[in-house]
Amino acid sequence: MARAQRSEKQAAADSAAAGSSAAPEVKVEIVDGHQIGADASDSELQIVEKAEGFAPDSLVTARTEGLISASWSRVEVKAANSPTGKGGKRAYVRLTALHIKGASAICKGVVSPAAPKVDGQPKPQAGVCDFFNYGSDLDRKAPVRAALMTTLEGPEKAVKKMVQGLVAAEMSADEIRALVKRTPKFANVEGIDKLIDSAFA
Repeated sequence: MARAQRSEKQAAADSAAAGSSAAPEVKVEIVDGHQIGADASDSELQIVEKAEGFAPDSLVTARTEGLISASWSRVEVKAANSPTGKGGKRAYVRLTALHIKGASAICKGVVSPAAPKVDGQPKPQAGVCDFFNYGSDLDRKAPVRAALMTTLEGPEKAVKKMVQGLVAAEMSADEIRALVKRTPKFANVEGIDKLIDSAFA
């Protein structure tokens, strides 16, 4: 009898363990009847083509050739940012270039930068170069902005911010000290060791 009871308890324990190791349930988000993250169908892409002025089947062909991907994404407006105080979501087809030819397809075949806008005329179609130049410039601005912020706020705050971030990343004190001192923007800062010590305090 005792052996049977132990067997039942063991079976229950094994069942509980199996349940705890099961993969977590993946949450599916549906917006406007579309599953967010799912691929858009060819017919849905054709609707996008017609609505947004693409050449017929241009996006469908580009995806078939592996030049772009097309999936459902969403735009969300939080209640706090809404003029009516009511939030909402709306689905749209996100187009992602996987090749320079795919970028051209997304830009409706336009590669060169758009001409300056003329009053009373439709806005010129932006080309691949416009989008690349915008992203590239943001990337180039980032370190310049970081250096300017360091200059404006002084090295004390910049060192403290960096140390706190590395502590949160669970790096050791010695690793943090070495990394901060190797950082180019702190290369000529006097008393860097004292600033690091103060940041740890």
